[in-house]
Amino acid sequence: MIYPAVVMKVVGFINPEGGIEKKPLADSNLVRVVLDNGNLVDIDFLSNDNELSSLKDYLYNKALSNLKSDKIKSASSDLVFNADNIYSQMIEEEKAKLNGDKKAMQKAIEIVAKKIMFNNALIQSASVFRAALACGNDNTQRCTSKSIYVKQDNEGKKQYSNSGIYAHASLENQIPIEISNIRKNTGEHIGYMRVVTSDLINSKQIDYLLDHIYRTLEKSTFLPEFIFNNKMSPAFIQTAREFNSIKQNKENPNIDRAKELIVILKNNLSVNRRDYAGFKVALPFLIPFEDFKKSVMSENNEKGKSPVQIFRDGLINLNFSKENPNTKQMLKKHILEKYFMPMLSGNLDLKLLAVYNIVAPNILGESDSWGFMVNNIDFSKLTFGVNDIDQIYKSCEELI
Repeated sequence: MIYPAVVMKVVGFINPEGGIEKKPLADSNLVRVVLDNGNLVDIDFLSNDNELSSLKDYLYNKALSNLKSDKIKSASSDLVFNADNIYSQMIEEEKAKLNGDKKAMQKAIEIVAKKIMFNNALIQSASVFRAALACGNDNTQRCTSKSIYVKQDNEGKKQYSNSGIYAHASLENQIPIEISNIRKNTGEHIGYMRVVTSDLINSKQIDYLLDHIYRTLEKSTFLPEFIFNNKMSPAFIQTAREFNSIKQNKENPNIDRAKELIVILKNNLSVNRRDYAGFKVALPFLIPFEDFKKSVMSENNEKGKSPVQIFRDGLINLNFSKENPNTKQMLKKHILEKYFMPMLSGNLDLKLLAVYNIVAPNILGESDSWGFMVNNIDFSKLTFGVNDIDQIYKSCEELI
């Protein structure tokens, strides 16, 4: 079976000796990732042609493809006009290498901008990305580099898909999230969706989100809610509880104390690194059902398809490409009627994954106007948790 658009976080790249490295390797195509259900999986990136000499080449070329001239120009401008430039030393070092060049400063700034952009785009340890994964007969997961199609062995069994890798939450200001129904104790839904950070969020994104919460508190009283478990440090739990108690006091919240607690939480995380693993925050806004339905059903991308259509078509076209058109159309209708429509009416709970974008218009991840913590969700990256994708696939398989 093939799961389209599975979201995963890189743990590391497995070298020939079995060790874990942070950067892509030239002599190994094995990558260890964690899926949204918490499972650790080793992925074998295969190639069906001679264009991919190594996984390192592929991922580096993919990152380099992000270096468009207009983006480089914008990034260079960000470096020039940033008053407190943390990259000034890098610029001076590059300038020294160009000693005697009349445009040494301009070229040095461009070189540093390219390095920053490349590092942001490169899939490496802790990167969160999406790919279509296929289960082989030996229970391994496989993924490769080119356009998606299905290979079969001599017995007609599906072996692996040839798939690209897609950005999901690749930058610090792109927060991976989960979206779910809100229900009363009676089980009745109230017409709103809740947004919480995903278990796949990495440490840099957590730090960035905490900074954003701090800046937001200087402008508003919208407080998120920290979710914690008993595996986290007592210091973190105590601080999170106090912060949540301030949120409960809606008439007169102590914002100054809330800001102090954010600083304390960041300090706790720097000391107790394991707390990153259990970090979870409910964002301070809800999505009305009608707004959510409109977002996922609207044809709002360059292909003229909605997020719902993209997921549904991908799952069917990847797994049932040999079936006749009528069968494929029947399966797509089945997915819409059995899963999507009940979900969109609040009668079915599925684990939905997307990305919350924090406004950060320059490559340094900074902005004079961060805005408020409002609904700024990228629904074009909507997919399901891997367990729900598995359930939907098996339902289609049983139907035919």
